[in-house]
Amino acid sequence: MEQSLELLITVVVAAENEEQAVAACTPFVERVDGRIVRAVDCSTEDPGCWAVSVIRSSSETVTKNPSAGLSRAVRVFVRGLATESGYRVACEPPTAWTIIDDQPSVHALVPAGERILVEAWLDRVPLPGEQPQPPPSPIATGSADTSVAAVNQPEEPADKAEVTHALREVREEPIALPVTADPDENPVVAAEPPPAEPIAVELTTVPASEPGLEDPTAIPAAAFEPIALEPEIEDVVLEEPVIEDAILVEGADSMESAPAQPDIEDPEIEVEAVAPEPEPLASLVTEREIPLARLRLWVEVATERAAPAEWQARAVASRIVRTATISDYVQRDGVIGVGMDLGQVDVSPAQAVLAAVSALGRPGWSPMRWDGDTATICWIASPSPDSGVIGLELSCSVPYVEDPMDDMPGTPELLLPEQPNRSERFSF
Repeated sequence: MEQSLELLITVVVAAENEEQAVAACTPFVERVDGRIVRAVDCSTEDPGCWAVSVIRSSSETVTKNPSAGLSRAVRVFVRGLATESGYRVACEPPTAWTIIDDQPSVHALVPAGERILVEAWLDRVPLPGEQPQPPPSPIATGSADTSVAAVNQPEEPADKAEVTHALREVREEPIALPVTADPDENPVVAAEPPPAEPIAVELTTVPASEPGLEDPTAIPAAAFEPIALEPEIEDVVLEEPVIEDAILVEGADSMESAPAQPDIEDPEIEVEAVAPEPEPLASLVTEREIPLARLRLWVEVATERAAPAEWQARAVASRIVRTATISDYVQRDGVIGVGMDLGQVDVSPAQAVLAAVSALGRPGWSPMRWDGDTATICWIASPSPDSGVIGLELSCSVPYVEDPMDDMPGTPELLLPEQPNRSERFSF
């Protein structure tokens, strides 16, 4: 069964209002033969920008493998835009997507654009406020007898409460089972006899029928005569006196209380000092003594505006982690550097940096260098473009905690000593 695909193209464009954003995207919409479905103000995340969403149908279809069809629809559309750079396509049915963040390519499509998000959806694109429709379940194929049996099965009643009530009534009714009577015995009456009242039985001695023979079940009547019992005497527990720090004095008939340590020290007697038991090591170990490593990203963008630099930094960080926060910002001579905090990782700094480099997939990274406990690796564009990303730096280090026992809320961890400005490390 073939399923159609729809493309959702979101263009982030610098504009002051909705009319200006729609006007800036109109030539692009006519070029891709789409239609604008909404324009949203995204100035809270991207200052001074609007996001314009465009929908168009795709010529690709999905038959068996939805992932392949979705990814192919995105690649075919991006190639049709005649962009110079290749982009990685991520796929998670029922959608696949990629981001065009190369500034020359974006400006060639939309002059005031900053980036373009291309998505492919199964069947139809979910509009705002709607949930995406799940793909239809496959039809089970089988023999003709199985299909006919499935068709002839009666449908379940809609009201399950009535069925449950009817079944409960059937279970509560008694079921009369057939009883086969023995011809030699009297017929069995099905009537249930009323419960008999309890009868008091007095046990007495039964005389034996023959001399010397007694009934083993008979209990003598004398056994039921009351027996006078002596009053119970409670056990008296004598508490022994506790003598603390007592020593035996020669010539005395009893123990006399005396201090454990004599007032006059005997030089010939050496008393060993008893050290207190050490506190268990497990009780002294806290979670803050073994902090997790923190991964950071520094992005250098050739631009005069802050918004494009932030978009470029977020786009690069999104290829490594799902969420990232801006932690630093530096501007100098047409280059803006943005620092991104990528969060904590539960691996060593070297492993974290190498995993991030593998996720970015750019060639030309410098060898890893160590500055104390910090692992750092850099990438510099060669030749340096007039706009866009011109340098990247990945670093990972384990934070240093000044006082492990200080558990006051709101006290930030003291990181490693501040390093020199990252912008000075790049030789642009």
